[in-house]
Amino acid sequence: MISLKKLFCLLTILLLSSCAKTVTPPIESPFKLKFSITFKSAINTNLYDYIFIVGNNQFPQRNPNYLSVPMYIPGYRPGEISEHEIQLRKDGASKESDHLAANTAYLNSWSDIITFAPGTTSSYQKCTGPFPTPNSFLSLLQQCESSWSIGNNVLNSGTNSRTMSFEIVISSLLNGSNELSQLQFAVLTVDKISPEKFTFSKPTLVDFASGDEGVSQATVQTKTSSIQLYSSSCSQVDPQKHAACISEINYIRTR
Repeated sequence: MISLKKLFCLLTILLLSSCAKTVTPPIESPFKLKFSITFKSAINTNLYDYIFIVGNNQFPQRNPNYLSVPMYIPGYRPGEISEHEIQLRKDGASKESDHLAANTAYLNSWSDIITFAPGTTSSYQKCTGPFPTPNSFLSLLQQCESSWSIGNNVLNSGTNSRTMSFEIVISSLLNGSNELSQLQFAVLTVDKISPEKFTFSKPTLVDFASGDEGVSQATVQTKTSSIQLYSSSCSQVDPQKHAACISEINYIRTR
């Protein structure tokens, strides 16, 4: 027979073991930054490329000579069979690399690029830098060609006919972390980049948003819950370019 003492000890062990449960701490969702960029009229990806640029711990810059030299963007090849690229190659073996070295220093100020995914305005793609000075138009294309990330860390968040709206996981940015307190960015709209038609005949950069700058720059205090960052009537912009003119930018931190 089992003594009362042993029986008591056995029951105590069984009771304690039945109460012991593994407690799994809740998995917190990562912090996200949500941006909504509204244009004066419906977004038109047949005419324009819409590009959201995150600064590399500074304001993202543009080519200061944009009135005479097109804006070069990683992941896009502005040439190959265009008169522009063909002429540079005709001028000598080093002309292409010399030209890019002289006109792409601003890329060092970019850390991440977000655009619409190809063929859609309902999903987004992101390319993370850094973006070194390219030595050819092919290397400019290759900086993002195989590293575009569609969805995942950049998700559609209410995009409609006039508004780009997406959420970025903060930690997915080149310099991102949950402790990030400030983010500089620019919204850039350029005439649709076409390898066949890319020439110096007119500026690629569309004049919109902030005078002749053509780039809407702003700083986000990323721990702020929500804020309207920019507002414009686009009254000084040619109505035919309203699809490229930003009327409003809103930001909110989410989780």
